[in-house]
Amino acid sequence: MTDKDRLANADALMVIGFGGPESVDEVIPFLERVTAGRGIPPERLAEVGEHYYAFEGRSPVNGQNKVLTQELARRISDQGLDIPVVRANRNSPPFVADVVQGLIDHGAKNIMAIALASFSCYSSCRQYREDLALALESSGARDVEIVKVPNCWSVPGLEDAFVESLTPALAGVGDQSTRVMFAIHSLPLPMASSAGPNGDAYVDQQKALAERIMDRAWRDAGLEEEPPWELVYQSRSGPPHVPWLEPDISDAILEAHKDGITHVICVPISFLTDHMEVIWDLDTQAAETADDLGLDFTRVPTPGTNPVFLDSWAQWLTTYLTGDIHLAGLGEHCFGNCCQAPRGKATPVVKGIALS
Repeated sequence: MTDKDRLANADALMVIGFGGPESVDEVIPFLERVTAGRGIPPERLAEVGEHYYAFEGRSPVNGQNKVLTQELARRISDQGLDIPVVRANRNSPPFVADVVQGLIDHGAKNIMAIALASFSCYSSCRQYREDLALALESSGARDVEIVKVPNCWSVPGLEDAFVESLTPALAGVGDQSTRVMFAIHSLPLPMASSAGPNGDAYVDQQKALAERIMDRAWRDAGLEEEPPWELVYQSRSGPPHVPWLEPDISDAILEAHKDGITHVICVPISFLTDHMEVIWDLDTQAAETADDLGLDFTRVPTPGTNPVFLDSWAQWLTTYLTGDIHLAGLGEHCFGNCCQAPRGKATPVVKGIALS
């Protein structure tokens, strides 16, 4: 049976998120799971922990992903597909291994998986495949298949949702000198350069999406010309001697101020929902940087449960679940050797599917 056949006969869909703590006591254990083996110093964990403590130790992402999963499930059901759509997390309950075991216990044989991450790289794609492989291995099941489909950066509704949110922000700037910043979760340069089958897919995909969003949004906003824009990065967490993608958004805001910019519009292109990295790194730190410099700062919404996005994503997923995956533009890779693990880490991965 081919991967296409397995997907068309899937008897469950797993929607896998990053996860987050639900209380103060869960914060440090959560961060330790997230950073295991990465050499992150304890003082950095304590620093990041303060971000969660400011919100009583609770990440907003779990509740948002729960609603998102429910909305996807409803849309898939509306298209006549009667399969369970279940939520799992990499770093907090419900853990991937527990959800996989539960599906197997209920008779699942062919499981399709998606990650709540938009772009290709080790941590947003291949690592989820590793988690699934380890979960399947620990279950002891020999007759169960799991196939992960590509990330959703090329789903048409993702672009539509960002255009929908960016357009009014651009329309409202008036005569202010404006710069649009597409905020991306930073990565170590070796991880970014190994993304995708030929490298650099993480940045290339986000640049391509940003170009399409800008090309539509400024016209829809009725502007006479496209305002300047750039890719900026946030949420660096690694040791200082390891180079990461730059510029940091706060540094970019400072440069914008030096250039005479008076209004920054931030587009959190790297996130589907309001992770802690959005509400802290953007809504708190970046906004404070802009305010200290006297700049206006607008952060446009993440796609979240925008119907335009979810309708499109559900339709996109249905093309896999029905075996009709000949459509163009559904994502060009997610397969065996894609997004190689850093530091030569050798870990089994479940199957992905490459479109041809």
